[in-house]
Amino acid sequence: MVEYHYVRGEGVQNRVNYAAVRRAAAEARWLAVIDLDEFIMPVKDCTIPDFLRRIPQRTAQIFIRWCLYGSAGHVTRPAGLVIENYKYRQRDNSGEANKIIVNPRMVVGCRSPHVFDVIWRSVDERGHAVTPSNVIPGLSQDIIRINHYRCKSWQDSQEKHTKGDAFWGSGYVRYTRADFDKFDTNDVYDNSMDKYARLLKKENDGGQ
Repeated sequence: MVEYHYVRGEGVQNRVNYAAVRRAAAEARWLAVIDLDEFIMPVKDCTIPDFLRRIPQRTAQIFIRWCLYGSAGHVTRPAGLVIENYKYRQRDNSGEANKIIVNPRMVVGCRSPHVFDVIWRSVDERGHAVTPSNVIPGLSQDIIRINHYRCKSWQDSQEKHTKGDAFWGSGYVRYTRADFDKFDTNDVYDNSMDKYARLLKKENDGGQ
């Protein structure tokens, strides 16, 4: 199910994220705060709920590190699923930012798309306490990760630029060719999302 809210304004991402968390407080035990080009992928577990069942009680937010994917050489947008078309990623993600899954009842503010202000503890994928930050050193990706399709094709990148930036607004120059090349990392072939592509296609075909 999709609940769609259209929001006007520039640089309103923090306000919108916090409003979404407040709406979810009465309905959701956990809420993932991610973008459309980010996919949560369990590495150890079969599903995200399986992973969440092992998280300690009274946890307010879970930090999960980005795994950055490149363009796979695509200049124009290819047909098909993102997870099928982009199978090359960065080898070392240790310096990448993290995103969060939060308990909405423990959130009291939004610092950025990467970290919220909470009233209880913050943990990593192993349930170990961490200090909240946009980039947390040493986060592992052995249990769960967020596949971030930051580049996709050059065409996709340019279309992002015309829309403006959700956090900084329309004046933020982010999707230049130099910026694209910086993030276009295709070091390692990774087909770990293929199983989800098969499931999605099966679902769209009516389970056949």
